[in-house]
Amino acid sequence: MTKRNIISIPEFKKALIRTMRNVAPNCGVEFGKDHTSHLKFRLIDDAGRYRSNFVSILRSSENLEKAKLIATIRGAGTPEGGLPRGF
Repeated sequence: MTKRNIISIPEFKKALIRTMRNVAPNCGVEFGKDHTSHLKFRLIDDAGRYRSNFVSILRSSENLEKAKLIATIRGAGTPEGGLPRGF
């Protein structure tokens, strides 16, 4: 079993925000409580509606890939406001 490189929290947050701007341009990222190796976040649109449930992901570079992020967000379930366009 290979050990994954865990990215620092500030660096991972910046990279996640950059990636999500390309994936869901009309949504911002709201972060939950930080854990040792995982980060919790959800999407919120310009009108203030939550567009995803909280998602907990491991802070590794492979989890910043567009397809993996979309699958993880979908897997967290659909919020009241619905998922963003393209999901």
